[in-house]
Amino acid sequence: MGSDFIISYDVKNTTNMDYDFDMDGGFSVRFTISTTDGAQYEGSRLIPTTLSTGTTSTTQTVITISSDKTPDLSTLKHEIIPD
Repeated sequence: MGSDFIISYDVKNTTNMDYDFDMDGGFSVRFTISTTDGAQYEGSRLIPTTLSTGTTSTTQTVITISSDKTPDLSTLKHEIIPD
């Protein structure tokens, strides 16, 4: 059994065009974090399927970490991945 490490964040469309998954393709946000003993965990989530120009959507990614591990917050990283 593990512990859920929940990351809440905003995704904002800063372009001058509306974003539509069906027209523009998809993107995911992938987060990685290490624990104090060096084990690495990751979680990812698709960004919202539509996002109008200038709008923001709040979402979450959950990373399940072994319950006997301690996350090292200084190692939390993210990347945007085209799907």
